[in-house]
Amino acid sequence: MNPNAGYVSYQITLQFKDGKYRYIIDGIRWEKPSYYDVSQWADTTQNNYSKPEYTSYIEQTIKYFDDLTESLESYMKVGEAEKQDDW
Repeated sequence: MNPNAGYVSYQITLQFKDGKYRYIIDGIRWEKPSYYDVSQWADTTQNNYSKPEYTSYIEQTIKYFDDLTESLESYMKVGEAEKQDDW
């Protein structure tokens, strides 16, 4: 992992309706001094394409979003805490 490689930014939208929820993750991009869509990591026709480096970036990004969505789904399943009778 290269700590100077920039970072991946994204937008997450949470929507709630009738006891249900959904999340949308989009706008995923690699930010350095400038940024570009992460789909370029899969473009092997680039002059500076580095398979080991870009494969690592893709794997790290997938793991991050897998962990994020798992955590979000786990949190959303907790439900409302039982109300205590204060009498």
